[in-house]
Amino acid sequence: MQYALKVWGAFDVRAPDGRSLRPTVRKSCALLAVLALSEGNRQSRKWLQALLWSESTEARGAASLRQELARLKRLLGDALRSDSIDVWFEPGRFEIDHTTPSAVAQHCELLQGMDVGDEAFEDWLREQRQVLERPIKATVSMDVASIKQRKGSKKCLVVFDCDTKGSLDANVAAMYFSEQLFRKLSQFDFFTCISPEAAARDVVEAEGQNTAIVRITAIANRDEVCLGVQVDNGHLGPRLGYQSVTLPYGMSRLADSTELWRLVQQTTDILIDGLDDEAIPESATYQSVMLTQEARRLTFRLDQASLARADLLLARAYELNPRGRILGWRAYLRNSAFFQHRTSDIFNERLDSEALSLEALHQSPNDALVQAFSSQLDYVNQGNLMEPMIKAERAVELDRSDPLARALLSNTLTVNGRLDEGYQVAKQSIVLARGGMYEFYFHHFACMAATASGNYETALHHSRSSVSYAPDFVSPRRYEVALATKLGDIAGVERALEAMRRTEPDFQVAMMLDPKYPVNTLRRLPLIEAIA
Repeated sequence: MQYALKVWGAFDVRAPDGRSLRPTVRKSCALLAVLALSEGNRQSRKWLQALLWSESTEARGAASLRQELARLKRLLGDALRSDSIDVWFEPGRFEIDHTTPSAVAQHCELLQGMDVGDEAFEDWLREQRQVLERPIKATVSMDVASIKQRKGSKKCLVVFDCDTKGSLDANVAAMYFSEQLFRKLSQFDFFTCISPEAAARDVVEAEGQNTAIVRITAIANRDEVCLGVQVDNGHLGPRLGYQSVTLPYGMSRLADSTELWRLVQQTTDILIDGLDDEAIPESATYQSVMLTQEARRLTFRLDQASLARADLLLARAYELNPRGRILGWRAYLRNSAFFQHRTSDIFNERLDSEALSLEALHQSPNDALVQAFSSQLDYVNQGNLMEPMIKAERAVELDRSDPLARALLSNTLTVNGRLDEGYQVAKQSIVLARGGMYEFYFHHFACMAATASGNYETALHHSRSSVSYAPDFVSPRRYEVALATKLGDIAGVERALEAMRRTEPDFQVAMMLDPKYPVNTLRRLPLIEAIA
C-alpha cells in the first residue's frame, strides 16, 4: 500500500484509497516535503531542526520535531520511521511526483504556496526550485549537437558553490569540507576543481566543458553546524545526490569528525558513479577508474565468481592506466579469497599477493589503500605486528575518508594491544560506510576488536549485524560460532553452524584450531579457549 506525495504545485499527501491526508499544520507538510526531496528520503533530526526551527533553542527545536513526528505517525503509521538520529520514509511506501516533467510543463511551481515562517527553510526551498525546475525545462531544448560537443571535452570541471549562514563557524566548516573534497578529487586527473567566480570568468560551459556543481550549504546553529552537500550534473542538469551531516564547531573537532569524512567519501562516489556518460570524458583514465569501481563492488559480494571477475576488471584497468592502487586491490582480492574460500586459486592469473603488494608500494608509496593493503598482507603473511600498524596508521593519515583503511588499522591496533582504540577505529569504519551497500563488511572488524577486548556480547552483535546482510560471509560467521559457544547460547551455536555449513559443508568447530585454517586473529585471542 503506497501513499502518494505531491510536491509539484500545492503540496498534498494521499492515502492508498485516494483520500487527501494533507496535514493542517504547515510544518508537518514542510517536514514531509523535505524528506520527499532528500536523497534516500532520509534526513537527520539535527538537520530538520536547523531547517524548520532555526530560531528556536535546541531543546525547544527537538521538542517541536518530536511533536510533529508524533502527529505524522498517527496519520501515516509505520510508513514514516525515525530513531534517535534520523527520520525517513519506509522504502516502497511513498510514490513521489518530483521526477515528473509534466508538472513543470504545465507551469506548476514546486511546493506552491508553502510558507512556514522560517528563513532557513525559505532558503532551502528557493534552492530546490532553482535546481528542480530549470533542468526539466532545459531538457526540451537540448539538441544532439550540444551533447556531442560535451563528449569532446578532456576534463570534467567541478564547481564548488558555497553558501553559509550564521556565525563564522559555518564558513570554517564549509571551507574545511571543500579543501578535503578537493584533495580527494585530486586523485583523479579527469576532475578540475574551480570556484563559481572562475567558472563565470572563463565561461567554461560555453566552450563545451563538462561541469558538475557541488553546492555546499552550512548553517551555524548554536554549538553545531549543519552541512548539506548537493551535487548537480551541470548548471542545468539533474541532481545526482544530496547528503547532510551535523558537525561540531572548531577546526580540530572537524578534523576528527567521522561524519565529515563520510560526507567527503559519499560526495566523491556520487561524482564518479552518478555522472552520466556525457558528463565525464571518455579517456583511458576514466575507463580505468570505472573498472576499478566495479571491481570494488564485486569484491564485497565475496563469492568466487565475483572475486574472479573483479580481478579480470582490475587487470584491464591496469592496462589502461598503470597505478599501484590497482595492484594493491589485486593483492587484497587474493587475501579475501583465502579468508572467504580457504583458497586463492580461483583467479585466471596465479600471482603472488606479496609480490603484487610490493610492486604497488614501489609505484604508489603515498596511496592510502596501497599502504592499508600492504599492512594487512604483512600481518597475515609475516606475522609481524608493529610494521603493519605503522603502515595502517600512515594509510589513515593519507585518506581519512576511506572506511577500509580504518578497518585494517583497527585490526593492527587490536593485535598490538591497543584494544580500546582498535574498537573505536572499527566503529569509525562503520560510520564511514553507514547506509552504503558495504556497511556489513565493517561490522566484522568491530566484531574482532570487541572480541579482543572481551566484550563478547557486543562482538556477537556485530557478527550478527554482518551476517544478517551477507549470510554467506564466513569470517564473521566463524566468530559467531565461537562467541555463541563462549556465551552459552546453544541455540545460537546451532543456527550459526547450520549457516556455516551451507558455505563450508565440511566445517567443524575444531578446524579453527588448525594453524592453516583462516582465523589468524581469532587464534591470537583468549576466545579461542572456548572451542579448544
